[in-house]
Amino acid sequence: MEYIRISQINLSEHIGERVFIKFLVRDAEVRKQKDGVTDFMTFNMVDKDDCVEAKIFGATSAHLEIVQNGTVCVAAADIKPYNKAPSGFSAIIYNIDIAGESSSGYINWADGLDTGFRVIEDALNDVIDTIYGQITCSILMEYWDKFSSWSAAKGMHHTALGGLMVHTSEVVSLCEMLGNYFNSLYYDDFVDIQLLKCGALLHDWGKIFELDVDVSSGATAYSVEASLGSHIMKILSEVDLVAYQKRIGYQTYRINEVNEQEPVKSDEQLNREIEQVRLLKHLVASHHGKLEWGSPVNPATPEAYILHTMDNMSAEMFKYNKEFKNLEAGKSTTSWANGELKTIYKDTTK
Repeated sequence: MEYIRISQINLSEHIGERVFIKFLVRDAEVRKQKDGVTDFMTFNMVDKDDCVEAKIFGATSAHLEIVQNGTVCVAAADIKPYNKAPSGFSAIIYNIDIAGESSSGYINWADGLDTGFRVIEDALNDVIDTIYGQITCSILMEYWDKFSSWSAAKGMHHTALGGLMVHTSEVVSLCEMLGNYFNSLYYDDFVDIQLLKCGALLHDWGKIFELDVDVSSGATAYSVEASLGSHIMKILSEVDLVAYQKRIGYQTYRINEVNEQEPVKSDEQLNREIEQVRLLKHLVASHHGKLEWGSPVNPATPEAYILHTMDNMSAEMFKYNKEFKNLEAGKSTTSWANGELKTIYKDTTK
């Protein structure tokens, strides 16, 4: 029997038919059927950025052993219309087995990872000698493994592995470009480019705590920590912690190993450092733009407003690109998002 990867077949053209397919298992769950006794399984069949909902009714212990997150499987499936699924259809699995292949070729990693890494590396090198940069570099370097592999969101934007780093690099690049433009339009220090870059680098860093990501399958879910806080709250506390550890904005007296007193900062220097920490926190706190969108404050500085706008632009362009991949020229899609009707049209020139 020859099995076809789901990325190589348009399942929407096979509704009402049985197909033989190969895929990666993700988001597997076991539930009870209506009788309250019999198990059924629900999971997503994944191949790169293709994702189709699947179900196994009357799931046995053998099914539970086979259908594990991160496992590549082959299956016979009936494709049924299902309007509650994002794709408009679902797959009812009848026979399934382990394919014996590595999952690496099926996991969806974000495009542009190498470019994103270089953008962030250049930005960190540019800000390292500033107060903002000392804090930012310390935070990113300590958690680099997660930051460079995490998804940026569960379903809104940049959902692939590495999406957090790619999204961050896009926001950094957009912020720098717009900040430089307005500095050339008004005056050199109208926008503090180093502050803006650091705000962009840090704005979503807390997602590594807000989201649980399984790098073996790409599955992303909200963490337990997210039920009591948000990524914004996490970053604000981390900035304060690192600033204190680095004696930024704090007057301290400490005797070192040779019994020489640490230099005392002047009030002017302390006040300047305190102001810089507050500004960096403000950018992070206001980057969602509105209180109802999760920001505890609205943007109050040019840097904060640019960061919010460019963060939103990166997310929106991701959505357009994703829809365009499956949308014919001259066609449109309409859906509800965040309480608003959202229409995307792909013009005939594309």
